[in-house]
Amino acid sequence: ILIPTLDELTLRTLAAQLSQYEVDQPAVQFLGLSVWDNFANLASEPPLQGSWYIAPQDSGWRQYASRYRQNFDRLPPSIAALSYEAMALTILLAGKDGDTEYSEDVLTNRKGYQGVRGIFRLMEDGRVERGLAIKQITRKGISINTPATS
Repeated sequence: ILIPTLDELTLRTLAAQLSQYEVDQPAVQFLGLSVWDNFANLASEPPLQGSWYIAPQDSGWRQYASRYRQNFDRLPPSIAALSYEAMALTILLAGKDGDTEYSEDVLTNRKGYQGVRGIFRLMEDGRVERGLAIKQITRKGISINTPATS
């Protein structure tokens, strides 16, 4: 079951209600959104243990979020990370000597670019491909079920 909630209280309430009606894991797999990565102590919610969700693998995101919090006294919204990555890519492609190269071939480099939320690739058809991990909620916390692609 996909639980597409963006709010922690709603997630905890839905999980408890599903459990009350005996919609339990592992018989039914709960799937979530990357915003679940921002919620505290999901492991303390027994009905959510075993749930999977996609999210960045933490390395760059944790550092970025820490710097953002120091400056703005709160966690960054997702749009802030996207803006940061867009500016970093612009600066990277501008080059040291001002030899700007924004051709389609350069922008759609198959190797992609490392952003604060992991690797991303700009595709020829206009889509963005992101390397995200599949995380699992366990009794002990959050674990990486499947690492992000590179």
